[in-house]
Amino acid sequence: MDERRQTGRHRLLKGGKIIFNDRRSVIDCLVRNFSDQGVCLHVNSAANVPREFELAIDGTEKSHRCHVRWATRDRIGAQFADAVAYEADQPSSGPSAEMPEIQSRGDFFRGELLTLRAALDEIHVGIVLLDSETRAQFMNRAFRRMWRLSDEVADSKPPFVALMYHGRDTRAYAVPAEQLDAYVADRVALVKAGDTKPLDLRLANGEVIRVECAVLPSGGRLLSYTFITDIVG
Repeated sequence: MDERRQTGRHRLLKGGKIIFNDRRSVIDCLVRNFSDQGVCLHVNSAANVPREFELAIDGTEKSHRCHVRWATRDRIGAQFADAVAYEADQPSSGPSAEMPEIQSRGDFFRGELLTLRAALDEIHVGIVLLDSETRAQFMNRAFRRMWRLSDEVADSKPPFVALMYHGRDTRAYAVPAEQLDAYVADRVALVKAGDTKPLDLRLANGEVIRVECAVLPSGGRLLSYTFITDIVG
């Protein structure tokens, strides 16, 4: 099991086909992420996808039997049927006797987390989740678009100060050049201190974003970014 988990998750952008109804029905999809446990798919409408289906990925010979673990309007998280069978085949005696139940709970919470992350990708408010060391653990798509942040950088879990420097380097802030370093240092200090007072950021393009910081029980921070240009003028 450990060896199988170490294969990890791979980001793909390949075409695929969701096949069901005794192979009489086919829905085109885009494969976004792939692991030995399952896959994330982009579709026109998740409402048309059945709970169980066969997935064929372009350029590969083997197809996969899948069942849906979570879904949003146009995305689906599916688990491979053979991955479930693998877990069920683990020894059920001795010290590992409780593993199936523990694994089931783990799968449930992982599914809930994936559902939450997928939902956060659908909203227009930018969301950043920082750990206790202010390193970004999650950034939703709205935040990435706001700050023109590539997926490669966002997925590398950069520290919050690096995100601030990204805004500086892309000339996003409406701040004089000689004040930029002090501005970045002040923003980082406020987040580290857990200051929950809303702060309005004016951008170089005239837009205004309201930033709010919530302190989490774990010591992390939840930051939200909302466009309020129409409100403040």
